Amino acid sequence: MQYTGGQWECNPATAFATIILANMKIKYVLFAIVLLTASCATTRTYVPNFISQTRASIYLNKPVLFSVEDQRSTPEDRDEVIASMTSGLMSIYPHALKNVEFFEKQPDSTVKVTISIKDLTAQFGVRLIDQGFIYSQNSTAVAAAGGPWSSAVAAASSSQTFISNKQAQGHWVGTAHLEVTVTDKRGAKREFTVPLVGEDDEPNTWGYASASTANEKAWRIVEQGLVSVMDKIVLNVRDGNS
Repeated sequence: MQYTGGQWECNPATAFATIILANMKIKYVLFAIVLLTASCATTRTYVPNFISQTRASIYLNKPVLFSVEDQRSTPEDRDEVIASMTSGLMSIYPHALKNVEFFEKQPDSTVKVTISIKDLTAQFGVRLIDQGFIYSQNSTAVAAAGGPWSSAVAAASSSQTFISNKQAQGHWVGTAHLEVTVTDKRGAKREFTVPLVGEDDEPNTWGYASASTANEKAWRIVEQGLVSVMDKIVLNVRDGNS
């Protein structure tokens, strides 16, 4: 269709070309939408850092041994995460902790803490934590710890924070999940494992920035719980409790 000398005339060839061009544009737009959708990941990982104050005033003649292991299924940032957690804990407890290799044999008359990383991610609309399983772990830890170690178990369980499945719908769900195993070989061996869990949900207002916020908030919950548990451990060792 074109305007010539005061009237509209239909040119079939022009009309056909216009239709083809329009169809091509639609195809390109649809292709771009598919490509963009495919490239938008629904999982964001997180490298933790520590903001807790140092406990440099706590001195131990025989420091608590500790190691960090990454038990996530696809830990692309494994080395960075382990290094960050290790240096962070050493900065908080410079005179109370000693970092050792995970597979290094633990000497007698020592206390060792193994921190296993289970999750440090934000998922869109998906919760990864089974609360029933976490509560079961809490009960098992209470039975295995006993005595002065009960305070460490209590510190872990009181720090756990969960969201509901409803809150997860259409939101980024930040999940930080660690397992802390304490092995006391001062005298009769005693060992127990406590879970540390933090969940946070954020609306998808800012896309990946919202995911990062969910990750950050979930980690801060777990950081607080981890430091609280470590406080109980190093003070028990300092005071000779077993």
